[in-house]
Amino acid sequence: MWEGIPSLKGKKSAVFVTKELSWKWLGGGVAISKMRKLVVDKGGKVVSSGIIVWKKKTGASSEMPLIIKGLADPFV
Repeated sequence: MWEGIPSLKGKKSAVFVTKELSWKWLGGGVAISKMRKLVVDKGGKVVSSGIIVWKKKTGASSEMPLIIKGLADPFV
């Protein structure tokens, strides 16, 4: 499945998922783990990750700015 993706050797990556329900057992952490493995298998390094929760009535969680900052900081 990932054969067509070029090597990520020496490259930094940030991985994140978005989800609607905030319960931890709904798979956000599992998705992050799988993405981390894929990046590492391609020779890259995951330097940040995060899970953004969208609330049905209010939109993005109040933590979203902190999560985005955490994802971007290693690249600046």
